[in-house]
Amino acid sequence: MKSNFELCLLLLTLCRPSCPAATIYVTRQSSIPSPDGASWATAFPTVQQGIDAAQAGDEVWAAAGTYPENITLKSGVGLYGGFVGNEQSRDPRSPRVNVSLLDGQSKGTVIIIAANATSATVVDGFDIEHGSGPIANGLGAAGGIYVGTGGTPIISNNTISNCSARADRTIPSAGGGIFVDKGAMPLIAGNSISYNYAMFGGGIAAYGGLIRDNVFYYNGAVHSYLTYGAGGALDIVGGPTVVVHNIFEGNSCLSSGGGGGAINCGGDVVMDNAFVDNIGDYGGALQCTGNPTVVRNAFLDTTAGYAFFEVMFSGGVFSDNLIAVRGACAIDFGLTGPGNTNGAEPVITNNTIIHLGTGGDFATVCDYRHGETPVFSNNIITGWDKAGWMDTQGVPPVFTTNHNNIFGNSDNTLPFPGATQIGAAGNISLDPLFVDGAGGDYRLQAGSPCIDAGNDAYIASDARDYAGAPRIAGAHVDIGAYEYGSPAYTMLDAAEVLRIAAGISVSTPANVSRLDLVQETPGTTRLTVADATRIAQWLLN
Repeated sequence: MKSNFELCLLLLTLCRPSCPAATIYVTRQSSIPSPDGASWATAFPTVQQGIDAAQAGDEVWAAAGTYPENITLKSGVGLYGGFVGNEQSRDPRSPRVNVSLLDGQSKGTVIIIAANATSATVVDGFDIEHGSGPIANGLGAAGGIYVGTGGTPIISNNTISNCSARADRTIPSAGGGIFVDKGAMPLIAGNSISYNYAMFGGGIAAYGGLIRDNVFYYNGAVHSYLTYGAGGALDIVGGPTVVVHNIFEGNSCLSSGGGGGAINCGGDVVMDNAFVDNIGDYGGALQCTGNPTVVRNAFLDTTAGYAFFEVMFSGGVFSDNLIAVRGACAIDFGLTGPGNTNGAEPVITNNTIIHLGTGGDFATVCDYRHGETPVFSNNIITGWDKAGWMDTQGVPPVFTTNHNNIFGNSDNTLPFPGATQIGAAGNISLDPLFVDGAGGDYRLQAGSPCIDAGNDAYIASDARDYAGAPRIAGAHVDIGAYEYGSPAYTMLDAAEVLRIAAGISVSTPANVSRLDLVQETPGTTRLTVADATRIAQWLLN
């Protein structure tokens, strides 16, 4: 895990812009005969003219208006939208009010970022719509933004919507909103990415990068013949990718046999995200086919949308997550369909896995057939028909199963080969005593049998729980996603805030009175979801 955190730091270091040498102005209102872009009064009428006049280190500022263009951005040039057209600094901008719309007119990729672009290359504060990726080698790619090979640009504070990797859905395609090519490591942060589609990665298809603080909603991995697709919001094609502090809501992968209604990934980091009501054939929210690190995420399915499993996970670390769903199954450890072909050794620890309502089939399903030795420790499972189910064909794994609380299911047994059952190895079946389970608060009350009842063997010295609080607050680690005494951390509320802010219809009006996020001073809100306040405030500007 340490190397993954080091990767985060490296990506942050790479994505620091340099100071501009000059500012070039663009406005659709310009009508002078010989514009030079040196001031708002002499601004260029098109964005591409501004870029063409810029050199590395310069910034191009675009005032509010609709720009029907497909542009190419030079390396080292910062491109900023959201201006009224009289500003002398970037600080007063309000892109949500002063909309600078780049309309691709379905004529190709809206923005092409040059190969090997430096971290001074920025796209910030635009609405990017109606892009349609070109065909190359029989594939469609990059409807909204194309990030060229080897670059480290910054894509921030934009709205990217209604783009496709290819208008013809019969063509294999990738990256409806954004396509990140091989060797590129962009920072993609603070964007609203919605209603985009491709066969792979309706919102984003990426070979690498840092993807943080974005809102993804109603993107889709679709194909006219419903053949295999993946990653309704995000398909990580390959390369090191870190996905943190994002909201994924209502995304889908509707291809037959496809996976990852929100994310399809490999050996990547998926941390501190909220997944709400995403749907897909295999992995309504998440499908992982490598050795990822998946920690401190909320998987919430309040609609029982179409998905065999909320999460499909082949191997790696799956820890400190909250899964609260109405669907048939919570998590499949195995992926014999798409393929656990690497014989990964999964470690599944300190998760809280809850079924909402009635009718849930299996909390956990194991399909491993390669002789793995998975670890299943310190987890809470409650509210299901069966705690687990095992496909024993082929060479079954041998589970290390200890210190779990399997309570309130119709069948509390774990039918995994070698699994130690309740009453041995620290496994218990007792009411976990949630603070307010009916209200979505799954922290532990005083006196919970889960307190100090976990196995410390899988807890790193710097580990933190689902709420970000330090682990092992008492004599031993607690069972479940929360350490006793953790602060309130209601990811569902945060997702609801972002839904309201983004203009999405509110499905649970009763929650609205509990939010009042925009009336609170930043840093004092009770919603301690990482950066949720900042994202919502940006959306409401």
